[in-house]
Amino acid sequence: MEPEYAPQNVQSKRLSHQGMDSDTPDEDDSFDETDIKNAAIQAEIDCFSQLVTAATQNRHLNSSDISNDDQCVISQAIMSKLDEALEMTTFSDQEITTSSVRTSMPSHSRPYPPIHRSGIIHDRDRPFAEYGHLDALALSQQNNFDLNGIENDQRRKLNMKRMQGKTWPITCWSDVSKHVVLDEICRQFNGERRLQYVCVASEKDSKNNKTHLHIQIITKLIVNKKCWFLDEITGVHCNYQITNNDVARNEYCTKAERALLLAETDVTKAMDLIRKAMPMEFMAHSSWYFSTFNYVRLQSQRKKFENMTSITKQYVWPLSFPNVSTDLAIAMNRWIRRHFSRKSRAKCFILIGPTRTGKTSFALSLPGLVNYFKGRWNLDNWNSMARYSVYDDIGWDNFEKMNYPSKKDLLTQNGLTGATDKYRHSTMINVAQPAIILLNPGKDEGSLTAEAMTKEAQEEAQYWKKRAFIYRMKPGEYFYRRTKQNDAGSSNSSLGSNEERIGHPNEFIDSERCWLQQ
Repeated sequence: MEPEYAPQNVQSKRLSHQGMDSDTPDEDDSFDETDIKNAAIQAEIDCFSQLVTAATQNRHLNSSDISNDDQCVISQAIMSKLDEALEMTTFSDQEITTSSVRTSMPSHSRPYPPIHRSGIIHDRDRPFAEYGHLDALALSQQNNFDLNGIENDQRRKLNMKRMQGKTWPITCWSDVSKHVVLDEICRQFNGERRLQYVCVASEKDSKNNKTHLHIQIITKLIVNKKCWFLDEITGVHCNYQITNNDVARNEYCTKAERALLLAETDVTKAMDLIRKAMPMEFMAHSSWYFSTFNYVRLQSQRKKFENMTSITKQYVWPLSFPNVSTDLAIAMNRWIRRHFSRKSRAKCFILIGPTRTGKTSFALSLPGLVNYFKGRWNLDNWNSMARYSVYDDIGWDNFEKMNYPSKKDLLTQNGLTGATDKYRHSTMINVAQPAIILLNPGKDEGSLTAEAMTKEAQEEAQYWKKRAFIYRMKPGEYFYRRTKQNDAGSSNSSLGSNEERIGHPNEFIDSERCWLQQ
């Protein structure tokens, strides 16, 4: 019985076969059994494809239109398509995560690592089957992998490319005697046959107590070396700098030596020399040169201060103050005797007195280099090797406002203290010096002498009572008596004939003459 309704372009198998038979009645003998089976299979596939297409186009199909055999085959076909779609979706997700490698690796229809791990092991899954159960450590131990690169590093040193040169500057940190190194160099270079010049010098680092060897070798002809030929005798890996251009290297050393000499007194001039003489080096390593030159300057200053037996000063206590008030002199000597020479925990000296009494002259007259500060904090003016520090005309409550470190750190020999400045990174300074603070009476005293009203203010007052030596000058006290000429108003004062001055005596006459000649 023919179906009452069939979707568009869809026919039953029987109709399809009848149509085929009716169209070619004379060609039955031309089909063998295999051809008949293939044609039937192809017809079924076309039928199933049309049924699935009609279903996807929302066409209604009654179950009575399809036989039981058709339903079974269609179900299997749909399940097969779904399995393929799921497998391809899984594989696509893996392709997204490994997109960076996909261009160089062939694509596979099966995922890796394999999901189904039974049956025949394919070649692409064999690494996982053999090593997938091992972690990185077990895998490296089983196969003796050199993960730390120790053997590779040794192999690189042994297999280093050949070194050729006539000049061999070499440096290293080694405790081996320089005479032993010299004998080894002469042995390897066959002594006078190849060597034109050889020098081995050593210096001792006072900080780590290690010996730094400096080796200079100049050969008569270009010599080939296939290994680090001094590592074995020194016991360390040396720094080899080989060159065939002796003139260029000597010029480089000369410029570097000139720059180091300049850095002992002026870092800016040393940097300018490197910039002009070696512009490429300056562009590549300017920060390193700047740090090195600052270190050289600091060491030069330290040696200078250590060798300095005396510093010439305008005033010297007490010889420059013969007319100092008696009580004032007694108080100054008491603080100097008890605290000026202390290495730690020295009391700071706070001197309160009016202007024009010689406070600053006294403070700068004590022996040794002085850190002198007036106004805002300037980190560049700090010298950790100074003998003592003086803070002049800075209000007691204005230290922190003017960017100074904490008074408790700065005035009490606190040792290493953090400090900073405008446009500067924080750094550490060594506060090992006793401090003198010069204050004018009144507003500058601030909370130092004010009545403590709160518990915090009372604790602060007690702290400075224990850690400071405070002296308030009495009316009429002074370090030196000023003359009437100095005490007069500035409009009536005049420059003495023997008084030091700036400019030359005839500068106004010379200026008028130049103007008239224009």
